[in-house]
Amino acid sequence: MNCPNCGASYTYASECDESGETTRRLRRCTQCNFAFWTVERIESADRQQAFQASMFHLITEANGSREKARTKIRTDCQAQIGESTA
Repeated sequence: MNCPNCGASYTYASECDESGETTRRLRRCTQCNFAFWTVERIESADRQQAFQASMFHLITEANGSREKARTKIRTDCQAQIGESTA
């Protein structure tokens, strides 16, 4: 995981807080010592299967063009992030 402060490629988890289906980790950068929280959650198998099916559809829809598929994924993810924070 890259540090959001300096972009260094190595961080470590210094604290962990598990509650229910989520795990919060306090991470620290080995380069600049910046601390930031990450959140992990368990996904159901149904959600993972739906994601894989949508990936297949995206690549097929883009006529095998990985760049077109990447662009579509980026815009869809940004839209979902916007919806979840609203």
